[in-house]
Amino acid sequence: MFVEKPSAYHPDMCADLATIWQLPQVRGKVKLNVLVVLTPQFYTAGPHHYERQYTWAYKGLLLSTDPVAVDAVGVKLLEQKRRAFFGEERSLQELARHVRIADEKHKLGVADLGRIDLVKIGWEHEILL
Repeated sequence: MFVEKPSAYHPDMCADLATIWQLPQVRGKVKLNVLVVLTPQFYTAGPHHYERQYTWAYKGLLLSTDPVAVDAVGVKLLEQKRRAFFGEERSLQELARHVRIADEKHKLGVADLGRIDLVKIGWEHEILL
């Protein structure tokens, strides 16, 4: 944890979570961002609910020097799994708007998937991206 009161960064669906990156204990020190997607949950009834039926063994890691890009790719991965599971679009863009805000307002990184160079290594089976 980088802050004494994490709940202070969660109002408005974590809209300004990117401000943590400007704190002296964080700024300029993070070189690699790792998003663990070993068994991600792609759907839930709320932020603190775990439902096994909505998880899958993706067995992946997303790595980036850009914290926003890694989250944007993670959101896209979850959206792709939701489409495959439910058979329809179920966007996460409103729930994950903090990713877009980190790019547009806080200039922390890139959220536009068209500007992210996604390099895939490993197996391709059910990669979804």
